[in-house]
Amino acid sequence: MESELIAQLAKFGFTQNEAKAYITLLQHHPATGYEISQYSGVPRSAIYEILRKLELSGAVYAEGKKPVNYSPISPDQLATQLASKFEHNIHKLKEGLS
Repeated sequence: MESELIAQLAKFGFTQNEAKAYITLLQHHPATGYEISQYSGVPRSAIYEILRKLELSGAVYAEGKKPVNYSPISPDQLATQLASKFEHNIHKLKEGLS
C-alpha cells in the first residue's frame, strides 16, 4: 500500500524520498529529522534537505529549536494545495498557448 501512495504522490511532483518522509510524518508526528529518517528508511544524510523542500512546498511545517520537530499538513490540506497549484499551472499554460 505504501508503494501505491508513493506512486500517487510522485504524480504530483514528490520524489520517492519526499513521499516516504511525508507518509512517515502522517504516521509519526511530530518527529525530528533523525526519527523521520529512522522510520522512513530515508538516509539521514538526505533527510534534512528533503524536509526543507517539503517545508518550502508547504507539505510539512517545523516547530521548535534543537531539536526541530516536523509535522505534516493534513491529507485534505495537501489535496487542496495540490489542486490549486495544478489549476494555476493549467491556467498559465492556456495563457501561454493562446
